[in-house]
Amino acid sequence: MSKYYYEKSGILDSAVNITYHELFLKDDKELDEWITEVRDYIIEDWDVRGTPPMVGQSIEQIISSFKKLREYDIHGFIEKADDGQRNVIKNFNKFANGVNQFFPTMLKTRIGDMGDVTLNSIYDRIKEDVNKDLFFKALRRGLRRDSMYSFSKSLSKDRKENEKNKLPYWNGESAVEWLKYYQENKLKFKNHRLWISKSHQEKYLKNYVTITADEIKQAYKDGLITDEMVTNLWCPTLKVKLSIDDVTDNVLTKGGNNKTNVFMIRFYHIEKKLFPSAFQIFRLSLNSQPAVNFPPLTARLLYEKYTDHIKQDEPLNIYDPSSGWGGRILGAMSSMKNIHYIGTDPNTDNFIPELNKTRYEYVADFFNEYGLETNPFWEEPKNTYHVFQEGSEHIGEHPDFQQYKGKLDFAFTSPPYFDREQYSADEKQSFRSYPMYHDWRDNFLKPTLTNAFNSLKNDRYLLWNIADIKIGKDTFHPLEQDSVDIIESLGGEYKGKLKMLMSSMIGIDQSNVKNSVKIGGSAMKYEPIFIFHKP
Repeated sequence: MSKYYYEKSGILDSAVNITYHELFLKDDKELDEWITEVRDYIIEDWDVRGTPPMVGQSIEQIISSFKKLREYDIHGFIEKADDGQRNVIKNFNKFANGVNQFFPTMLKTRIGDMGDVTLNSIYDRIKEDVNKDLFFKALRRGLRRDSMYSFSKSLSKDRKENEKNKLPYWNGESAVEWLKYYQENKLKFKNHRLWISKSHQEKYLKNYVTITADEIKQAYKDGLITDEMVTNLWCPTLKVKLSIDDVTDNVLTKGGNNKTNVFMIRFYHIEKKLFPSAFQIFRLSLNSQPAVNFPPLTARLLYEKYTDHIKQDEPLNIYDPSSGWGGRILGAMSSMKNIHYIGTDPNTDNFIPELNKTRYEYVADFFNEYGLETNPFWEEPKNTYHVFQEGSEHIGEHPDFQQYKGKLDFAFTSPPYFDREQYSADEKQSFRSYPMYHDWRDNFLKPTLTNAFNSLKNDRYLLWNIADIKIGKDTFHPLEQDSVDIIESLGGEYKGKLKMLMSSMIGIDQSNVKNSVKIGGSAMKYEPIFIFHKP
């Protein structure tokens, strides 16, 4: 890539980006042929043009968003939890998302643990032939049957809900009465089509317009339901497509349990394209977890909040032991405070040989050139950086790092969670150097924290974003407590933790996860950020 960043995915304007209606009309053979075309296009787009299957922004959009970062009010991110503690960080702002496009290997990150033989990145799930069946199943389920409700919505008993979803008018009629209305008003519905969906969720009986099996069969005989409308009748229990004759109000599981079938009317617009909405299938349905960047504006918030007590006569030396995917260096560059960012990361995938610089430096230079507002009379000050392509456990031995010992004003990072995030095949990656947890703890975690803490000035803060990782049903590697113990052994004071809210995943009960907090009565998953003070 000559630009060293990718822009909008080419699939958006390609021939494979058909409408949901066009896909709906395909038979099984035609559908599989189309899925093959999609897979081939994505692989070529990724391998040849360096563009992963993400929506992406144009370079003009990235620049426009970056220009908003320095002036954005970050103080509203801190919220109070239901327990009364004002320690929640809620930041779902998207202005900085363009930084991901400077790191094209993010979706090649394998997330899991080394003992998991099935561990694959999103790239592996799409590219490798061994995962081909999984890819096809995910697209059939996610697109043809619209399992994520990306293209079609169910007719609700709540008229306001229908209006919000731009669905047809409904005012208490039965499903059969409504089908008659649909058939008699084809002009009104010329841009919409409907299909009958099936679920086992009995709660839908209360909220949505439903139709019984006998009503479906009779409506089919009467011409109110066509073959097209029932082409998506899939039974997840039996794992088969249902014909009209197979439709029943109940189904027996293999274990002999009785399940209620709930049939609903779903609508879609005939002109709606599959992409970009279909991109979420690659993130959520391929049994692979995508890498997540640290939010740059949250990083900026922490940099500023925990250095406010410092009388600044010269640049603040802020150290990031694991530079990751560039979120924290962008946060530093976008701060109105005078910051000198120092980062370490050994990932060779993030080095640009022809420029002789890391992608972190490239992002920082890009922001300083294009992300700052300028005019003929005044130029915004540019923050500076010093990036080491070195592991944080060894950085204390680096001759050029000696200048920062005892001179750091703040340290903060989100380090690797042992072997949970495998950023690259680089042998310098900590999980490869220390494959056993106790070795990783003693030879990576401890020296990394020691180098950072001992390099701080007095009356300074170290913040640490880390979480325990699950290794069994109720067993975890204690990354959180081990981090606290190490810092306290160095003389640091543990001052509590911040709770950084994470985006909710479809179908996940957030109250059942290890780190969850209640906001306004709803449970939300958070990532802990531990606060340490050097007296």
